[in-house]
Amino acid sequence: MPARRSSTGNQAAPFGRPRWRIALVIPGLGPGGAERVLLRLAEHWSQAGHAVSVVTFETSNTDFYRLPSAVHRVVLDAAFETTRLREKLRATHNRLQKLRLSLERLQPDLVVSFLPETNVLVLLATWGRRYPVVITEHSCPQHFPTVGLWRLARRLTYGFATRLVSVSAGVDRYFGWIPRTHRRIIPNAISLQEIDRIGRQEPPWPWPHAVAAMGRLEKEKGFDLLLAAFAQLANSFPDWGLVILGEGTQKPPLRQQAARLGIADRIFWAGTVNPPYGLLRAADLFAFPSRHEGFGIALVEAMACGLPLVASNCRPGPGELIDSMQEGLLIPPGDAPSLCEALRTLMSDANLRAQMTRAARKKAEQFDLPHLMPRWDQLLDELLTTRRITSER
Repeated sequence: MPARRSSTGNQAAPFGRPRWRIALVIPGLGPGGAERVLLRLAEHWSQAGHAVSVVTFETSNTDFYRLPSAVHRVVLDAAFETTRLREKLRATHNRLQKLRLSLERLQPDLVVSFLPETNVLVLLATWGRRYPVVITEHSCPQHFPTVGLWRLARRLTYGFATRLVSVSAGVDRYFGWIPRTHRRIIPNAISLQEIDRIGRQEPPWPWPHAVAAMGRLEKEKGFDLLLAAFAQLANSFPDWGLVILGEGTQKPPLRQQAARLGIADRIFWAGTVNPPYGLLRAADLFAFPSRHEGFGIALVEAMACGLPLVASNCRPGPGELIDSMQEGLLIPPGDAPSLCEALRTLMSDANLRAQMTRAARKKAEQFDLPHLMPRWDQLLDELLTTRRITSER
């Protein structure tokens, strides 16, 4: 059970800062960029002395990430999937009720929510409450959520958030109906210290050279385009293979596609790997063929591992992260022939790959934790210091 709130206000955290109670809400702790951001924030704020709770609808059975021991976990066990409208409404109401009761027990000073549907539920659950709510957007908002009812709910509720944090300028531009003073842009962060601590892993694949790709195996990530492009190169580059890190619903059809293209024996399916940096370092370049993307944390991690890039020029996403012919090559989204030619260019030119390696690592430094966590701390101070002053009047 969470400790009782002191009647004299918040206790002091290290370095004389107030100790705040922070609730982070997310569907689950499976593999994904939003989940990684939550983990970084939970670690950072708990180490700073704040009381951090993570609320999930899914149970720990679906966890990919492990929370620090100092972070309090609240499992609502309210994950539910159905195609029937009545059951969907009933399940949504159940999640909303459980979330409201959980937050009332936690009595947080601040709530931070992750992913669109959860953002809507959090805003409804906290309706009329006095604590500030920060919602975060990590995906391309034109495509998520895909269901019209959730899109409408987002439009109706987002204006009531205390702050909306987007991972890129492109995502932020979508929310022009929300006052600019209520919006922030904070990119996803990586830990160069963690990445540098992990050396190159001995590759478990048989080829001297490899193209790596990483992400959820879903339609929007464009792995079908990558298979089609690589199939055109396989005979010309017999010492190269394709390494795919990730899992998803499209894995069976992707395997079938690889078999039809005759490249099943040229692909290493690595699955979800945590951390992935050792395998990434063993590759020679990184492909990112997404049809649309909100940010592209996998791109930044690949750059930090020193990999030159071939990425779709979708905006928001890779088009805002990399400069073509500097850290890598940008190609039109959904264009398998252009992807094929870009891969051919880098696979055949070791000097160009080496040049881009240096630029990629330099660009990745902009997203290191010490550069980005202060933005979150500034937002925390801005919201909670103002709230404390207002409550003391």
